[in-house]
Parts: sequence; C-alpha cells; structure tokens
Amino acid sequence: MSSEILIPRSWEPTQPLWVPETRLSLRQSIASFAPRASAVPKVNVLLVGGPGAGKSSLVNSIYSALEGEMVRLAARGTGAGTITTRFTKYDFEDLAPAVAIWDSAGWTEDTYKHGALNHVLGGHLPDGFELDQRHIDDRSPGFRPSPVAGDYMHVVLIAVPYEELSNESYLARARSGARDFRDHARARGLTPLVLLTKVDQGSEEVAADLKTLFLSDEIREAVLSVADDLGVPAQDVIPIKSYSHETTPTCVIDILVLRALSTALSVAN
Repeated sequence: MSSEILIPRSWEPTQPLWVPETRLSLRQSIASFAPRASAVPKVNVLLVGGPGAGKSSLVNSIYSALEGEMVRLAARGTGAGTITTRFTKYDFEDLAPAVAIWDSAGWTEDTYKHGALNHVLGGHLPDGFELDQRHIDDRSPGFRPSPVAGDYMHVVLIAVPYEELSNESYLARARSGARDFRDHARARGLTPLVLLTKVDQGSEEVAADLKTLFLSDEIREAVLSVADDLGVPAQDVIPIKSYSHETTPTCVIDILVLRALSTALSVAN
C-alpha cells in the first residue's frame, strides 16, 4: 500500500495561505494602494445587494480586519427589510487612505427607479443622500449636477447571500437587481464583481473550518451557479464570510475580506 498522503486540490488557483503573513501583506498592499488616475484621490467602491445580503457586515469586517480589532461602523440587519436607507460613505483613514466604500440601500421595488442607478454610479449622490425616495433627479436635496472623476463609482460589488440561493422569491429579486447593476456598471466601463456572502451558512464543512472554503464542492457549485445566473465570469464571483457572531478577529476571516477588497481595487485600477 502506498504511503503517499493525498491532499485535496483547491478549485481556486490563487487560494491564499491562511497565515498571519498573508494578512499583513494584504493590509500593507491596501494601505499603500494609490489610484492610477491623478484626478481620483480615492477609489469609490460601491456595495450593493438585497436586504440582508451582508453589505453592512462586510463594511464592519473590512474595518476590523484593517484595524486588528472588532469595529462596528455600519448597522447590520437580519430581517427582510433593509437597514441602510442612506447612501453612506466609509473612509478608513490611514488604514486605507485611497479607499472609500459606499454602502447603499438594499434593492426593493421602490429603490433605484427612474434613472437612480445612473445617478448612483455617476457620482451625483453625496454622502448621506436619502435613497428611500420614489424619484431622484437634479431637484432632489443634495443632488450633485456636475460630478467630477473623483465622485464616480469606480467598482461595483454585488452581494448575494449563500443562504438564499434556494429561496426562489429572494433569488428572483436578487437576479433582477444584480442584473440591473451589472448592466449599468458595464455601460460605464466598469467590471462588476459578485460577493457570495455568508458561505458558512450553506456548507457544514466550511462552517466547521473556513480553511476548507476553496476545497468545498458545494461552494464551487454555488459559485458556478451564481456566475451563470447573473451572467458574469466565475472568476468574478468571490465567496466570503464576514464577521457576525465573532467577538475577536480571526486570521482566516481577515484574509477573506481583505482579499475581496484587494481584488476590487485591482479591478478598479
């Protein structure tokens, strides 16, 4: 009998090493990141998704991973309604001086209508703008009629929760919203990325050990399914797990969320 030890092969060619050195490298890379365009002081990362997709949790998790301790900046929701109703900008100060993440309202029947997507992507809406409006135009309070390059959104992250992939009602709304953002982003020359969130809630193996994420056939099939459903390349679907019930940072979650942000910055640049 052969004594060779068979090591499961990752389906993700660029699977990270789950060690503190990887986390440190990602932190340093994000901290030193600079946009190529001189007219853009910060890369604006737009975070979109349905209610409960994990957008605000991701904002908190990224800040926690950069800071090295648990931080809560954005309110998190767990129900069917959307917690975020204002267009909210999050800066990370010296931790990521050239990065801003914009958290948006979860898509519903009443949001992002009548050209609102173009206003969001085109930089017409300032920090704090109320998105829960039936009509947004140049008469809306705070509307920015002549945005400059630094106001534009430069990359779009579409959050889709793993736990809802079998919920056809949720998935239908997510499919419609995600495709709208995908099409509007592409029309502006942007590459939308899809975040497959809450992966620990769909796989017992991954829930028990996040390091098996890129070895899991369940996750791989989910990535391929979401890519096909939303019409994006599979390499543009990023499975992640944000902080939820954890009280202290972990190296694996830090690496997952920082890796997602690093990928977004590479695409934006």
